[in-house]
Amino acid sequence: MTNGELNGRGHEAPTGPLLASAPWPQVLVTKARSLDDRSLDLTLHPHEHPAGVPVHLGFAQLDPGTRYTLRPSHPSETGSGHGTELVAAPDGTATVPVTLATTGGTRLRLEPMGAAS
Repeated sequence: MTNGELNGRGHEAPTGPLLASAPWPQVLVTKARSLDDRSLDLTLHPHEHPAGVPVHLGFAQLDPGTRYTLRPSHPSETGSGHGTELVAAPDGTATVPVTLATTGGTRLRLEPMGAAS
């Protein structure tokens, strides 16, 4: 659909945190969803990427100056970059390195510090 067709149907732009960048073809994003306009749930898969080498994820529409944590969605998840703290820039953006799991997907949750899960 074109932008005009979406607007005619009442399309509303997404609110809350967004995954603004992930390096393709190194990363396949299968989920990037915010259900509460404060947090962001992600599922990422390595694609054409060497194991153990971090990729950089870019986020947008964060609350400027707010501290966030990027951690595994499930306690059994492993890899570096999980439990990482970041602070949103004045323009609401942030970038963080993440090492993806070599098998299966890497499920992460980005949320403001102190937020209830």
